[in-house]
Amino acid sequence: RSGRSKIEFYGSDSVCIFKYLVKSSDPQHLYSLVILLLNFLCFILITGCYIVIQRFVTKSTSRVAVKTNVNRKRDLKLQTKISIIIATDFLCWTPFYSGVFAAL
Repeated sequence: RSGRSKIEFYGSDSVCIFKYLVKSSDPQHLYSLVILLLNFLCFILITGCYIVIQRFVTKSTSRVAVKTNVNRKRDLKLQTKISIIIATDFLCWTPFYSGVFAAL
């Protein structure tokens, strides 16, 4: 090996993902920050889309003259599903974000 430095791109655990928690001197530091920023922007976009969907459904059901109990239950069920999707995505990625920003 003619003076080349070894780049350990993947982590040492059993999951084959790149290392998020890297030192600023590592070559993949910028790459990991860009990936996390891109993931965060996607999270914001998806959350915004779900909010738009929920508002559209709520507005369209409010236009119906007769609000039945079934419609209210459907709206509540949809709102619960959307909230669970957003919350689980947030909870899954929060440890990565907090670890990376703590390492900065």
